Amino acid sequence: MNDSSTEPVASGVTPASSQEVGWYALWTRSRHEQVVREQLEQKHVEAFLPTVTRWSRWKDRKKKIDWPLFPGYCFARFNPRERLPILKCTGVVSIISFEGEPAPIPVHEIDSIRALVESELAYDPCPMIREGMIVFEGDADALRSSTDPYIQTFLD
Repeated sequence: MNDSSTEPVASGVTPASSQEVGWYALWTRSRHEQVVREQLEQKHVEAFLPTVTRWSRWKDRKKKIDWPLFPGYCFARFNPRERLPILKCTGVVSIISFEGEPAPIPVHEIDSIRALVESELAYDPCPMIREGMIVFEGDADALRSSTDPYIQTFLD
């Protein structure tokens, strides 16, 4: 008997049990959110890119465009132990991590964003979150005392 949950799919991503799979935020290159989402879907990875529809105006015309609700980020549901195919997607900079491990996003948070996007409520991209911004949880003094030059660059 062959268990399909352990057979690799053509993309090299092995489907995992629901207990191993979680939602993660991917930091993308600027304006690559749609490209990342499409590549993840081609690899049979569940992706979520919440958008807001806005009118864009050029000199000669106006057009409705779907802009990412979180510019520079895309969400994906996968097994964190098998993240290499995710990181190989063109436009993926990194997986948002905490202490070197991908930081899972609770399902209820993703469901809340989905409910907002699917509702008739008016909403805008969060002005406090910008592309590449470092968001952390915990003791700010511990972060300031870090000797990591990458972290220090953002604190200076």
